[in-house]
Amino acid sequence: MKKLVQIRVDSRISKRICVMKALSFRQPWAELVLQGRKTMDLRTYNSHYRGRIAVHVSKTVERDACWENDFNPDNLDAGGVVGTVELVDVIPLTEADYEAHRADHLAV
Repeated sequence: MKKLVQIRVDSRISKRICVMKALSFRQPWAELVLQGRKTMDLRTYNSHYRGRIAVHVSKTVERDACWENDFNPDNLDAGGVVGTVELVDVIPLTEADYEAHRADHLAV
């Protein structure tokens, strides 16, 4: 069963050491999350945790999606933690719910 993860922007992270939970995204999705333009994500697992989480960006960049969202892919961070957001809810989705939200989680 798919899960809808709702997130709220908290802050960008400074270069300091801390231990926290994280969600990993490819670019440009990580940048869109940090800008508050992407406020939900579809995942296949559940989490009972709510609170601040790190936004990790993988080294893989979806170049076409970057251009479609007005980002130059060569100017985006890759391969590390780039900020924090608030994980506010995880909502179980039926297949029908998943189909209804599938395009929404990409909307900006």
